[in-house]
Parts: sequence; structure tokens; C-alpha cells
Amino acid sequence: MKRIGLITPYTSEATIAEFYRMIPEGAELVVRSFGVDRLQAEEFAAAFRRIEQALDDLERAGVDYLVVTGELVLCSRGPEGNRQVLEDARKRSPLGATTVLTAVVEGLQSLGVSRAAMASPFTEAHDETVVRFLGASGITILAQRCVGLNSNPEIAQLEPETGYAQAEAALRAAPAAQGLYMPCANWRVTPVIPRIEATFGVPVVANLQAWIWAAARALGVSPRPGCGRLLDTLLE
Repeated sequence: MKRIGLITPYTSEATIAEFYRMIPEGAELVVRSFGVDRLQAEEFAAAFRRIEQALDDLERAGVDYLVVTGELVLCSRGPEGNRQVLEDARKRSPLGATTVLTAVVEGLQSLGVSRAAMASPFTEAHDETVVRFLGASGITILAQRCVGLNSNPEIAQLEPETGYAQAEAALRAAPAAQGLYMPCANWRVTPVIPRIEATFGVPVVANLQAWIWAAARALGVSPRPGCGRLLDTLLE
């Protein structure tokens, strides 16, 4: 049994349940939260110290692979800040590590996506920080649509259909998009991903699917079929 250390801004029972639905055997999560409820700059700044503490804790716990999530926190220091967190995590884990942003970029690239639409639960201002990060990483966002929330607990209460509605709006605004990106693991969009892909004919890379894909690939564990094209590539 492989152990994945997950460092997350907000612990959601739904997120953990979705992990075990997508990876039914072969791996388990060891979760540490760095406690970001309000999506505000001052919370992001304080979060990096708590990420370091969580990395220390999970290194002592002896996990096999490390994942650091929280797009907005990582974006707040740009590509260089993300790279520093990634390097720190990789030093502490025997089988490797990823950040969610690294996994998203690699996942999109693996599917041949360089021009994407984005649907998010965040505000437009927060979306812009993600768009800039992706642009610096070679992913152009052609159109974006957002719910407009500024709180992780509120995002966790959104129904999956909000994800489909925002995805539909973003993809209709960007007919040239090769794929769709959906940030935030607390946004419960997993149930609607297969329908989005079937309706619009493009792959979806969401937060949860991206880092699960990266971890499963590194650890040699298999996802359940039907959780989206990205994870299905591990079954080919």
C-alpha cells in the first residue's frame, strides 16, 4: 500500500471520498491542512510557513509521495514560488512529489492541450492570477468563467451542476479551445467531467484529477475507469 501525503489549504470530506472512489485500491491518503478558509492575500502569505511545517510532518510520517495543492496560494508567488515548493517536497519523498499546478500543466500537455478554456469557483481577480501562471507555463486560456466565491467553505457547498454550467459557458465562449481546466479540489466537479467531455468533445483537467493522475503514474497504481480522459490514459 503506497501512502500519498496530501497538503491542502482546506480539508474537505468530499475530496477525500472522491480520491478513494477514483483510486479504490493500492494507495491511501495522509492529509495535512495548512488552513486557508478565506481566499485573501494575507492568508496566502502565511500559508507558506504552514506548508513547510506540513512537509516536515509528512516526511517524518514516511509517506511515499507528496502532493501540495492550492492553486491560488501557489500562484501568489508565481512560477518560481511553485518551483521552490516542488523542489522542497521532492527532497522529502522517496518516490517523488508534485504540486497541483505542476500536475495541471503536465496533464494538459500530455493531452496535447496548449489552448484551453477555464471554469472556476473563484472570483475574476483570482482567476487572473491563475491565467497568468498558466500563460507563463505555455498554456493559453482563451476564455474563463467563474462563480465568484472567495471562501473555501462556500466553494465546498457548491453543487456539481455549477461546474457543468460554468464549463458550458467557458467552452461556448472559446470554440477553439483544445481542453478545459477546472481549478480547486473543493469544487465537486468530478461527477460532471465525463458529461462535459462527451458533450464538447474536449478533455477536462481538474485539480483533483490532475494530482491523482501524477501520483498514480509515479506510484504505479490504477484509477477506476470513467473518471475522465486524463485518468483513463493510465489504463491504456
